[in-house]
Amino acid sequence: MYTSDPQGRLELNCSGETSVYQFAGKEVEFVSCKTCGIMTHVLCASDTQQYAVLNSNTFDDIPPARKISKKDFTEEAPEEAMQRRSQNWIGDVIIR
Repeated sequence: MYTSDPQGRLELNCSGETSVYQFAGKEVEFVSCKTCGIMTHVLCASDTQQYAVLNSNTFDDIPPARKISKKDFTEEAPEEAMQRRSQNWIGDVIIR
């Protein structure tokens, strides 16, 4: 379950204690903590910008009645996926 704010800003302070997994399309990077193994966020870069979504299961105090919406993007063309990410994902991402 992911969350994002297209108008928000995300600063990631990664100290090298992460691992990255990419599926066959290699369009996005799933980033996990090397210590606990939890997938914390997903990154996607265009030619000009970095985008991200956060794993909301890593947050404290999420209400149990939160709405979960399942989406299937398996039939989505790469161009459509990039357009969706650029509209819906956090577009102001700084990685340190």
